[in-house]
Amino acid sequence: MGAMSTTARWTSRVAPGPVSAVAEWMWFRPRARRAGPRPSGAKPFELTVGKRDLGGYTLGTGEPVLLLHGWGGDASDLNPLAEAVASHGARAVVPELPGHGSDRGSRADLFAMTATVSAVGWMFGAPDVVVAHSFGAPVAFSAFAAGGPRHVMLIAPALRMDGYFDWFVARLGLSHGARRRFSGRIERFAGPQIMSIMRGEGVIPGADVLIVHDPADRTIAFADSERYAAAHPRTSLMPVGGAGHQEILGHPAVLDAVSRLLPI
Repeated sequence: MGAMSTTARWTSRVAPGPVSAVAEWMWFRPRARRAGPRPSGAKPFELTVGKRDLGGYTLGTGEPVLLLHGWGGDASDLNPLAEAVASHGARAVVPELPGHGSDRGSRADLFAMTATVSAVGWMFGAPDVVVAHSFGAPVAFSAFAAGGPRHVMLIAPALRMDGYFDWFVARLGLSHGARRRFSGRIERFAGPQIMSIMRGEGVIPGADVLIVHDPADRTIAFADSERYAAAHPRTSLMPVGGAGHQEILGHPAVLDAVSRLLPI
């Protein structure tokens, strides 16, 4: 956060309103990486959502399986999963979400990401299986709030954002007043449905949900996945030890679990 966070620390107490606006600007802009290479045989696609030109790729043929990357990630993170899907006779559909890939550096929020998932559905058909990593989980909750997929796999999912919000505020050094205004700005923009998702209350009606998570994940607490699975009868939890937050995407146990969700 660099110079901007230093400025926020100094001005937060005397100008909480302007500083909360700066914090909001930063909150909605992920530190996304440049798009990585795509797997052999991948077919690129482009789509326009609003005025934004976005991309992605498909791999394989057959029924669509939607793969969603996390905040700050990109479609190439999901290459091992896409290859597993394609090898089992389905078609992996892997979009770059707003603020990522070729749209890197732009504003990203759940509304824009939900619109992207809807556009991908129109292009390739409604998926029966959805796999989402990290922040892809709330994107899936938002995009399929009315139901749709029968099987959902959440990998190291970001099920609630209050802990990250506290970390973000502390990192910026916001005063109590600036924090309150910043929180208010987020809540007014997001609205009650999105805020409920960010509090860990997201559901996809009619779906069986499998959560795969490393108990020692240092990025997202495994306890959040435990609580969610305990509270939702159609949700199961599969611990994968020693996989980490990012490397878990290529873990053999995860790739095997994805293959078992696919139609034979």
